[in-house]
Amino acid sequence: MTKPASCPAAAEADVIFFSFRLANPTNREILRLLKCRHPNTPIVVEVPKPQVAAHGELLAGTHPVYSPMTRRSITHAVRKACLGVSTTDR
Repeated sequence: MTKPASCPAAAEADVIFFSFRLANPTNREILRLLKCRHPNTPIVVEVPKPQVAAHGELLAGTHPVYSPMTRRSITHAVRKACLGVSTTDR
């Protein structure tokens, strides 16, 4: 994913679910690339709530779901993403 080629699964997705640890710089770069390469595809990002402020700029325009996730919280985040309801630009 960090190479010039794109991810075929992400290219065809209605919603992208991102669950890599943002503490890792490589994972942050992958999220940046996903946002750049798929600007019209909503991205749901699993993130511990205490890390949201530290990654605020990176999370802008995404739909965070706080870990630990529940079935209800991920369903809610994906539905909001599909409807285009922003959770970070309030």
